[in-house]
Amino acid sequence: MPYAPDGTGSTVIERALDAATAVDGRRERTAALLDLVPHLPPDRLHRCLDAVLDDLAADPETADLARLAPYLADRHWPAVMAVAAAGGRERGQLLWSFVPHLPPDQVEPALAVASGGPPGSTAIPVRVALARRLPAERRGALLRKMLADSAVVVGDAGARARVLVALVPHLRTDRLGDVLRAATAFGDAAHRAQVLVALAPHLPVAAAPALDAAVAVEHPGTRTGLLTRLAPALPLDLLRRATGAVLGVEHAHLRVPALGALLPYLPAGDRAAVLGPAVESLADIRVMNDHAAALAGLVPYLPADLLHEVYTRAAAPVPFVWSLATLAPHLPDGHRQRAVAVALAAATAGDRGYALPGELPALLPLLSADQLEQAVAAALALDVGRAEALTALLPYLSGDRRADVLAQALAAAASTGDLPSRLAALVVLLPHLPADERDALAGEALATVEGATVDYRLARMLVTLGPVLSPDRLDRVMAAAVALPSEHDRRWAVAGLAPHLPPALVARYTPVASDDITMAAMARRAAACVEADPAQAPLALAVLRRALAAPDRATALAGLAGLARFVGTLTGAGVGPCLDAVLQTAAWWR
Repeated sequence: MPYAPDGTGSTVIERALDAATAVDGRRERTAALLDLVPHLPPDRLHRCLDAVLDDLAADPETADLARLAPYLADRHWPAVMAVAAAGGRERGQLLWSFVPHLPPDQVEPALAVASGGPPGSTAIPVRVALARRLPAERRGALLRKMLADSAVVVGDAGARARVLVALVPHLRTDRLGDVLRAATAFGDAAHRAQVLVALAPHLPVAAAPALDAAVAVEHPGTRTGLLTRLAPALPLDLLRRATGAVLGVEHAHLRVPALGALLPYLPAGDRAAVLGPAVESLADIRVMNDHAAALAGLVPYLPADLLHEVYTRAAAPVPFVWSLATLAPHLPDGHRQRAVAVALAAATAGDRGYALPGELPALLPLLSADQLEQAVAAALALDVGRAEALTALLPYLSGDRRADVLAQALAAAASTGDLPSRLAALVVLLPHLPADERDALAGEALATVEGATVDYRLARMLVTLGPVLSPDRLDRVMAAAVALPSEHDRRWAVAGLAPHLPPALVARYTPVASDDITMAAMARRAAACVEADPAQAPLALAVLRRALAAPDRATALAGLAGLARFVGTLTGAGVGPCLDAVLQTAAWWR
């Protein structure tokens, strides 16, 4: 049409319209008519639109209605709404394209279409967009209802389980039975157990099915985690059964920490049957930090004979430094001093200097003044990790000695090899500096990062700076994070910086949270802001609304789960409607 010779356009249009209207096949005719629409004058446009809408009314899937939206007259919209309503799961996409073009009297019908039928990934953003075109009073009521109905964005079983877990602590007692029925309907044992374990502390009748579901979970790490979380809610007979299930876990590095987590809930008479096997299993854990973590749950309950046995094994032939530090406060005086001396000698041994920065913090609260000097000497002798080891010593030093070690730590940090490691060492040091020096060094660090090469390390460096920057500098770091070219790096950096953002920056950067990881981080930060200052409730509401406008279920769920405890307050409707929406969604998606 744009290439018709001058003076012939009207004739060509008329012939093209006649030819398109005469096409036999409905799909082919509609496609031909749609191609003509942008080129038609008003008098011919109405004829063409009427023909297209007649075809679409008979077969709603024959064309992309979005192409018609900019050309429709008011009289066409009722017919278009009828076609959209018949569009099944595609209705959200159709309505999204209509929003900018709807006449005022069609906004409410579009909302009705958007709200009907099974939930789709575009239903929430369409409703949000339509709400913005309503009068203020009606808009507010609609958005409150949408927030209460937010769980309709949850379709898959795993997401549904997570949102039920988030809602359980905030439901009225009379709604917990609904969650129990929904939980038992999950086919997957892990999803079923996840919800039942969250439910058991609030609904005692859920304890037995929760234990059954947890024991049935195949993955041993998930199984032990569920059993330990469930323990506080179990009566003694079920707790003994849970203990037996944990004793049957094959892997010692999972079994022993889980047994330690159960011990506070077992009566004294039952503990002996657990402690013996747990101590024996410690010998099978050869990774030092795993050994210490497993031991920490056992130590407060070990009788003298088992305590001595564990100490003897941890001290030789290869001393487990972290485990000795964990044991020392519980040993008699003579053994305590010996344990600390053995651990310090092992940590500062010349052939193990690489481990000192990690092991030293566990030992420092136990060292005498002479042993502190020994640790300082060992830290100064390190080639790698010197700054980290010296920084760990600073809280235990004072006066000139502290000033000297601080200077040595700064020098070591400045000479650390690659930029990310140097930055990490400097950031750890900043809290130990006077305010003016701290501010100057933070500014220098930020300038260095802003001038760094954009590669896979930049996201890590931006996150490293987060805890030590003022709000204006955090704004610069967030801007740099958002500009990262890699989606993975951008997501990692934004999520890592979110916990440090003040409310104003949460509001500013929530719109860039376009996935479940970054949205979860922003929602958690908004929740923390409200906990610290209830006047920040509008911020939480804004974050939740943004989450619900996301075009995918996972992102919307992340926002809902992160702010679940505030939904009732923010919407004025409680969290019951959210539960109803989850249960309705489960019915749609079965």
